[in-house]
Amino acid sequence: MDKPWIPPAQTTGVNDLYVYNEFQFDSHSFDAGTLNAPQFILSKPLDGVIGVKLVSAEIPFTYYVITAVNNTFTLVDGGGTHTITIPVGNYTSNSISTALGTALTNGFATYTVTYSLTTGKLTVTSTVAEAFIVTFTSPNNNLPVPHGDTNPGYWLGFAQGSNTAVAGVLVAPNVLNITGPTHINVCGSIGGRIANTINVNGGSSFDPSSFGQVAVNTNPWGLITYQDASNPYFFDFGDGGYIQQISFYLSFGDMFKPLNLDLNGVGFSVTIGVLSKRTTSLTDAENTGADYRQGVSNKRQR
Repeated sequence: MDKPWIPPAQTTGVNDLYVYNEFQFDSHSFDAGTLNAPQFILSKPLDGVIGVKLVSAEIPFTYYVITAVNNTFTLVDGGGTHTITIPVGNYTSNSISTALGTALTNGFATYTVTYSLTTGKLTVTSTVAEAFIVTFTSPNNNLPVPHGDTNPGYWLGFAQGSNTAVAGVLVAPNVLNITGPTHINVCGSIGGRIANTINVNGGSSFDPSSFGQVAVNTNPWGLITYQDASNPYFFDFGDGGYIQQISFYLSFGDMFKPLNLDLNGVGFSVTIGVLSKRTTSLTDAENTGADYRQGVSNKRQR
């Protein structure tokens, strides 16, 4: 994202150059769009906007880490090739071990899955002491590292492609990551234009502009909270733009297409801080956004 800038020092509550407003948005109160991707329309345009930022967010952890598009993979054992499906939902280390063992078990062998508190990895054991292979297909994007968008291998700690057991035992090469991504991007657009932030991949049509990155600081079914810590910083909105409508959606970045996160019927809320030029006796046309960001108007320089 662009390097943030700090407006000139202001007297709290009194300033002849800037007006600071905060707007609280609850996705349940959208004017258009959906609960997961709400759009809001202001009763009248807010002119002279020069800076925006994400002030706070409350996001319920009601989305699923294991979804209907990433919950299958392949098992090959002495009984043939099997498509394995993990039920959609959120899991703990214990519940995913049980669910995975049940899903793997077939008429040829019974599979047991255990989780190690020491290594953080899953071990899959077959009652038939011979090789078996679990295969996780590569994701359908060009990312150098898979992110669990088309199969559960990333969340279960397995490598993309084939993972081969020795004598009926397979230890996952990576740690279990069943609670999902470590952060969520609050994305969207303002006033029909994208805020001045740099897109994730520098131009991909899928990439959003992000108002901010929210750390996932709770387990499934809890409430993810964010509070801005960089109090004086804003993203440069340009030389006196305007806001008439604003839209939001939540994303794991490039991990899922489409990008907006499904909260399964539960809403989220965000607060946006907006810095705009104050209307004074000076004519706005005589001043530029850059002059205001310097705290000096053209008129006063004369």
